[in-house]
Amino acid sequence: DVYKRQIPQPSLVGMANQPFEDYALDWLGVPQNNDQWGKGITIAILDIGIGDHPVLNNVQIERISLVDSTENQESEYNGHGTAIASLIAGENHAGIAPSAKLLSIQVMDSSGIGDSFTLALGIVEAVDQSASIISMSLGSYGYSPTLERAIVYAQENNVILVASAGNDGMGEITYPARFDGVIAVAAIDAESQRAEFSNFSDAVNIAAPGVGIYAAWGEENWTSFSGTSAATPFVAGGIAATLSLDPKLSPQEATNIV
Repeated sequence: DVYKRQIPQPSLVGMANQPFEDYALDWLGVPQNNDQWGKGITIAILDIGIGDHPVLNNVQIERISLVDSTENQESEYNGHGTAIASLIAGENHAGIAPSAKLLSIQVMDSSGIGDSFTLALGIVEAVDQSASIISMSLGSYGYSPTLERAIVYAQENNVILVASAGNDGMGEITYPARFDGVIAVAAIDAESQRAEFSNFSDAVNIAAPGVGIYAAWGEENWTSFSGTSAATPFVAGGIAATLSLDPKLSPQEATNIV
């Protein structure tokens, strides 16, 4: 099964949806002094890989690659993992949990394409590297028993899995978000309306800002980023922040609060 990064086609980003721009954290009620949010928590980002960017200069990042293609400057999706990382841990009020440690596990090539076996390996690696939360801004409509076994392995080790619901405007969601126990994230706009591209289903657990989000891109640029890809790190980072603010909580209790 082929897994892809969750950025919608431009034609699906409707003019009716209102962008958040740089207002998403304020909209979520995140205070300006959130510098310590996420401290002591490791979040694994399974994606294209996290690049260098000034907003991530002081973030602790460990990088592991499970694919051969590590970089292609010509790919329009090459900055996807960096964007996700900035929304979780970017400095200067760019990220929701800036003190979290990031474990970057590259499971897709620089074009944003991967497969279920590599994704399963990435989940197992994240668990074995003691991640508390796994953030996956990717998806496929194909079921994989290998991937399901990796999901169960993570759940047996009390690791929280967060995944995007998909960007086809359909009434079903993608895997791995569709698996039981995975937090499935849909996207909304700045008026709390479902993004036209966002998949929807009773299996969706939560929605988060996902239209016109300002995020890091490339080595020092910024972009206006839309998709359930953009919504997913807000949820993963929000769980990390909740855990760090009350160390007595288990990962599942923090997830329930969020």
